[in-house]
Amino acid sequence: CSSIIMSKILKNINQPLILDASGFKPIIDGHIKISDLPEKTILTPHYYEFSKLFKININDFYLDPINYVKSTISILNGRVLILKGPTTIIVTSDSKIFFINNGHPNLSTAGTGDVLTGLIGALISKLKLIDDAAILGVYIHNFSSTLFSEEFQPDGLTASKLIDILPMAMESVRNVH
Repeated sequence: CSSIIMSKILKNINQPLILDASGFKPIIDGHIKISDLPEKTILTPHYYEFSKLFKININDFYLDPINYVKSTISILNGRVLILKGPTTIIVTSDSKIFFINNGHPNLSTAGTGDVLTGLIGALISKLKLIDDAAILGVYIHNFSSTLFSEEFQPDGLTASKLIDILPMAMESVRNVH
């Protein structure tokens, strides 16, 4: 799907949207702006995608990630940002910044970001609030990776194994309250 076609589709979505990976291409290519996305959008880039989305030199970003994230708040204009990394940084729709670092390095495996997207989508359908879904989704996703490393093995996490452990992680989080 070309970037131009994707931009036309994205401009016409009237439901909550979670945008990840190749979904960023129309923005990076300049066919659409973040402000053209639905108000209830969650962007889930990792650091390199973030640097491309906001046209920030990746090496400069690594020197001062928090200030670069803060500098994007006006561009987000109420959209949620989940910046995936060793410490995941979340900017909520009301511009609050959260740091979640309960994940395990095994989470940097292909496909685990797709699991996060699916989990957040499911939470949005249940909670109806994108900020809560983003924060809870990231927390559970990260906790699942840590749980996997503690319960099974420190390495070898795949997206499908992450999906398998999500119910156990969700139950543990539910039991905290």
